[in-house]
Amino acid sequence: MKILSTRKRNFRFYALTFQLTAFYSLLLPNLAAAQVSAGGLRTRVNGSAFGTCISGQCTINGGSRSGPNLLQKFNSFDTRKGITKIKLDTQGLDNIVVGVTSGSGTFLNKPLSLSAPANLFWLSPGGIWVGNDAMVSNVNNLLFTTAIGMKIGGNFYSIF
Repeated sequence: MKILSTRKRNFRFYALTFQLTAFYSLLLPNLAAAQVSAGGLRTRVNGSAFGTCISGQCTINGGSRSGPNLLQKFNSFDTRKGITKIKLDTQGLDNIVVGVTSGSGTFLNKPLSLSAPANLFWLSPGGIWVGNDAMVSNVNNLLFTTAIGMKIGGNFYSIF
């Protein structure tokens, strides 16, 4: 009789564990704060090196030049909540290379605008999610990839 009772108790425990796990797995992604945060290469968010934008318009400038290329690096790039628009200063360069190091990847569902026409290369090894309200402007060519880097001229740019 005790064995049957223990089995029932274990079953209830596992059922409760499953319910809590399912609840948190559905709830936690929605609780994650949207943010765009600089991650190096002199990338600036809202005027601050290693700055973070969590609401309104996010302005991105700075970065590192390599010939006609501008390299930008972010620890996180998630526009799902609070952020209304992303403006990225191209500094008049032809190619913008963005690297996102977050294991969660990139979440883009708001307008992204370049200050001048340029090619945009987006590297995000954690994945890339583009939502219905995402749009890009002033972008000549767009490449999204989950690669960790790319060859630029004779050099290899790694986002890590």
